Amino acid sequence: MSAAFASTCALVGGGLIYARVVADTVGPGTTRLLLLAPALCVNVAAPLLVLDPDAEPLFSAIAIANFAWWTNFKLIALAAGRGQLTQPALSAPTFLALAALPVKFADVPRDLPRVPRGDSDRTRVETKTKRARRADTHTARDACVGFACKLALLSWCVSFALPYLESVSHHEDSTNQTGRRLNTYAKNATYAVALYACLGALFDLGAVVAAAAFGAPLARHFDLPFLATSFGDFWGKRWNLVAGASLRDAVYAPITEGRFFRAGKAEENERRGLANSADKELDAKTKKKRRVVGVFACFAVSGAMHEFVLWALEGRSSRLGTSRAIGWEWFAFFFAQAPLVSLEAAYAARRRARREKTPEDARRKPPTLATVFVVRAAKNGAFLAAQLALANALFFPPVARNSLDARVVADARKTLKTLGLGFVPTRP
Repeated sequence: MSAAFASTCALVGGGLIYARVVADTVGPGTTRLLLLAPALCVNVAAPLLVLDPDAEPLFSAIAIANFAWWTNFKLIALAAGRGQLTQPALSAPTFLALAALPVKFADVPRDLPRVPRGDSDRTRVETKTKRARRADTHTARDACVGFACKLALLSWCVSFALPYLESVSHHEDSTNQTGRRLNTYAKNATYAVALYACLGALFDLGAVVAAAAFGAPLARHFDLPFLATSFGDFWGKRWNLVAGASLRDAVYAPITEGRFFRAGKAEENERRGLANSADKELDAKTKKKRRVVGVFACFAVSGAMHEFVLWALEGRSSRLGTSRAIGWEWFAFFFAQAPLVSLEAAYAARRRARREKTPEDARRKPPTLATVFVVRAAKNGAFLAAQLALANALFFPPVARNSLDARVVADARKTLKTLGLGFVPTRP
């Protein structure tokens, strides 16, 4: 870790201490949001002014995405009275760790359901609850194992797979367009795996610190994303769940609830007790529209934040102007996910409704295990092909425009070599 990155973390830490004081003294609302504005500005300015994206693009990308985006969205949710930073029992160190690190507490109840002793269902309920805990929580040991595995995967990508593909491209006939296109697809797929390994290692490292220092049960940040069977499954349940949680608290929830600032406890109880409350007046169609708008808004904001990260890495460089750095391809890539996710959700809802209307005796028999495996594998392959096609068209071209991919890979190789986990390959 460079001195500039450490200085950035120190500046952000000071702003978060101030944010903790504000949260303890001022309730959710406009006043809290205005008082948190200095901390929000520090989280954006610190990585932009202290770090040099040309000298260390990898650490610059990590700091900008984590502090200017994920940490700030946690603070925005805090100002609105949402998110995990609003928990009253949080100690100051836990608050700072949860705000600064790319981690999220597990939403798993600590107490088992109360079942009368001697009840035949007691063992089944306890076993089911414990299994859910193991599936949803991320312990310090899990994070350590995941960190080591993802570092090994990243080392393989940047030290072996990418150099091999680069050597193949270097010796390939320039007239063989099909071969060059396949090589580009293979290289982009390797970049995607390397991105997963890099982010996963970063999140696992944060989880190790948080879980070991505070003993808090943490949620998983990735859940085998390359086994996703649909766009909704990928974004909602498998890929970068920390960023997804911040978008849900700061963007999706205000839209679906119809207000930015969440009601206090007394106001919430009073609101729930009113027969003609706003929520009860909303019909199913209005709620559905709000959910769809919330999905589109989340992907739009995500695309805008990715464009901001790209501008911070490339647009401020003297070698590339802002007009070329912000080509809006990344925004288009993420915004294109919104209609796909919405269409999948609508189709799934229609299938559920049709199944509920079908008599029990007229329903199809449950599929065999082999059928489930084949169908899931086909869905997984179709999704990966579609997502990679979108990424090849919109996500990867801006990265290669100013050789940002090569600079980030070189920085990753240098970091791994410092850790003794890689080497700097030479071109044959």
